[in-house]
Amino acid sequence: MPPVMPYVCTITGDASFYPPLAKKGRTERSVLVHRMIVAPENTIENILQIAIDEIPLESENLVTAIHKIAKIRRNKDSQVETVTDDPRWTRLMQEVVDSGAVFKLQMRPLSLLAWAVSSLRDRRLLPMIFAVATKRTGMGAVPQDLASMAWAVATSRARDQPALLLLDRLAKEAEPRLGEFVPQDMAMCAWAFAKVQARGEGRFLRMLADEALARSAELNGQNVSNIVWSLATVRELHEPLMASVALTRADDIRGFGPQEFSNIVWAFATLAQGVRDPVPPHGAVRRSTREGLRLPALGQHRVGLRQGVPP
Repeated sequence: MPPVMPYVCTITGDASFYPPLAKKGRTERSVLVHRMIVAPENTIENILQIAIDEIPLESENLVTAIHKIAKIRRNKDSQVETVTDDPRWTRLMQEVVDSGAVFKLQMRPLSLLAWAVSSLRDRRLLPMIFAVATKRTGMGAVPQDLASMAWAVATSRARDQPALLLLDRLAKEAEPRLGEFVPQDMAMCAWAFAKVQARGEGRFLRMLADEALARSAELNGQNVSNIVWSLATVRELHEPLMASVALTRADDIRGFGPQEFSNIVWAFATLAQGVRDPVPPHGAVRRSTREGLRLPALGQHRVGLRQGVPP
């Protein structure tokens, strides 16, 4: 699952992680620098040097450079120190502060910046980013923005007050709008809240599970496994959703592979036993039930998925 959903051009269908160029009001230099930064052949070294050579950068270009560096590092599975120990990276972080970029960004690029520095374990800017995002959440943020920011918080592994306040604000903003969320947004939110185990995540995850159950035909294998895994991680037994998953043929779920199967089996085993390792800060498995539904046995669940027939 990507850190954020891509921008998709409504005319060409082309997708990108970076916002389309809004040429109106932008200088020719700004447009040229953007194209230099997002050139597909670029390496981390190339982008660092381009960004340093072109400082001062517009906020959007600065964020684009930082995000692409983090994305290339993740895709190549390089050590974070290959980036964070480079003095040019430190200079870019200082430029974010000096330019006031965080205070100028809309929610989408702000989530890109949050994910980028989080994935590189560079927490210097996170308190400021989270504080600004908490105030921006209700200012025109769309579901994709809310899910992307939640993902960034979880990626940061932060459990301090700014992170938890932001998650609480994201949940409150998302709850009345879950019907607007696409399946990937729901799965991203579920994973993020379970990963952080923020206070009150059980209620929000139950609402996500209700929405997933109502729109189960829209979910692919990764969406299903992430939501079920998230419920099990915080010991939230949503029997209607779990029963629905168990009774669904594996070959009826798009994109259902070995990893998704493994996650779902783990979730059933965890919820059936009421324990996991490490033990989460919850006393016991909580239940969300509907009259007449019972959670199928784990053994039946496994046979059904392997043979492609209902248990």
